[in-house]
Amino acid sequence: MKRRPVRVLVCLRVLSICVVLAAGATACTRGGGPSGSTPTGRPSLRPSSPGNPTPSGGARTAEVWLIREGALFLAHRTIGPTPAIGAAAIHALLRGPTPLERSVGVGTAVPPATRLLGLSIAGGVATIDLSAAFGAEAGGLEAALRAGQVVQTLTQFRTVRTVAFLIEGRPVTALAGEGPILDHPIGRAALAHLLPPIVVAAPAVGARVTSPMRVAGTANVFEAVVSIRVRDAAGHLLVDTRTRATCGTGCRGTYTALVSFRVTVPTPAELQVFEVSAKDGSPIHVVRIPLTLLP
Repeated sequence: MKRRPVRVLVCLRVLSICVVLAAGATACTRGGGPSGSTPTGRPSLRPSSPGNPTPSGGARTAEVWLIREGALFLAHRTIGPTPAIGAAAIHALLRGPTPLERSVGVGTAVPPATRLLGLSIAGGVATIDLSAAFGAEAGGLEAALRAGQVVQTLTQFRTVRTVAFLIEGRPVTALAGEGPILDHPIGRAALAHLLPPIVVAAPAVGARVTSPMRVAGTANVFEAVVSIRVRDAAGHLLVDTRTRATCGTGCRGTYTALVSFRVTVPTPAELQVFEVSAKDGSPIHVVRIPLTLLP
């Protein structure tokens, strides 16, 4: 991808109030508080799998989109019972990667001083108000990824199709160059180019899994073939298999596979999901997920 300078342009007109609807809508909040919506998660990227179950007791697992190697990266967070799951997911995003995620190269393009000032959802549009730090000048790719992290995180919920950005209450007009135009609400389709060839939705970084382990996500790879390997900490190959995405070679499809393994004690391991190069057969676009295999 070409990197061109991007500037965030902020309009001078001020949004006086957040939109509030009476029935089934989300209340606007200020000062970083959660919104009143209770959107439900889209099922295609659920992280639950044997050995990595969905939290119980009212807690939920939500997507938090970070970055790795210049592309968006899907992480997950457990969020306690709350009627404001959208705001809770954004707060988790603003906290950034965990130490384990950082150890495998996961980062964030969102400046650490960024705060959530408000979030409202109405008519499929999430209007998010972020502090001035979010508008800090950045290179083209970094600025686009910054917006992409927010859009991907919020549009996981069925009540959100697109996202409108405010900074300190003022609408953001555009990201220049190759970045997304923000003078209107944007959705996932506008940022699809920021996804890596392979996204692993399950298992999550650091998961403790039993056999069979569910490996799932999305991919845009040659002939839709997704290769899967598991190696232990000593590098021994425990699993070597493949599956197919529902679309490939120019289009993104979903994939899922149940991967069997056998261990007698908890075993640190690494899941590797990759594409085999059509040129020389080598692994390319490798996604590495550290995890623990359980008997």
